[in-house]
Amino acid sequence: MPSGGYTYFLQEVGEAGLDWSADDVRLQLVDDDTYTVNLATDQFLSDVPAPARIGAATALANKTNVGGVYDADDVTVPTVTGRVSGYVIYIHTGTPATSLLIMHEDCAGNVPISPVAKDVVIHFDNGDRKIFRFRSAS
Repeated sequence: MPSGGYTYFLQEVGEAGLDWSADDVRLQLVDDDTYTVNLATDQFLSDVPAPARIGAATALANKTNVGGVYDADDVTVPTVTGRVSGYVIYIHTGTPATSLLIMHEDCAGNVPISPVAKDVVIHFDNGDRKIFRFRSAS
């Protein structure tokens, strides 16, 4: 499955529609067997079928944006049951049809996992990439 930023999110950032530190940004585990990722056309959480959303959506804590490098604390999704092969990060509005998708990441090398009532911990990169980064034109 592709990993990366959703086109509509990149457009929203270009139009100054994101306040990373203030917005309610959440991580949702997904099963890519029931969700076909399309970074070019998927826009909202409602584009991820409900059966593909695994566990509870979890808010990101201590979000930072330093020079276009976005980071937050690692995320623990409690008591997960179901097949997990990746996750999406999105801006939570309370309604899936308006909750803008930011990015999809497959959990390469660590998936799929099928926990039974176990916590799933997502560790973000501790190097220069963090959760994601915008590359400067060079």
